[in-house]
Amino acid sequence: MIIVEEKGIEVADKPTPKEKVFNDAKDKNVAAPIVYKNGAALYYDENFTNEVPFEDLLDLFLKGVVLKKGDTYAAAMGFDGVEIVFNSMTATQQAGGNPTA
Repeated sequence: MIIVEEKGIEVADKPTPKEKVFNDAKDKNVAAPIVYKNGAALYYDENFTNEVPFEDLLDLFLKGVVLKKGDTYAAAMGFDGVEIVFNSMTATQQAGGNPTA
């Protein structure tokens, strides 16, 4: 048992995951990195000049990368070691709060 003395609360030791994703200093105050797609390649900028290196894909996925195309944003849904899979489903929120798919 771990005892928090200030409040007198007993807290049981909890197992923790063996693998963890840590924020790097470069990630401070970043909610999610945004990338842009042109053809099959991902880019860090909307002018398609800074291509995302393969080595960055896992880090981007683990930190919640978002794909932006025009005015549309897509969340990352998976990473298979080769490519990031983005959500392609759409939903529209109509006036009055009734969503449509």
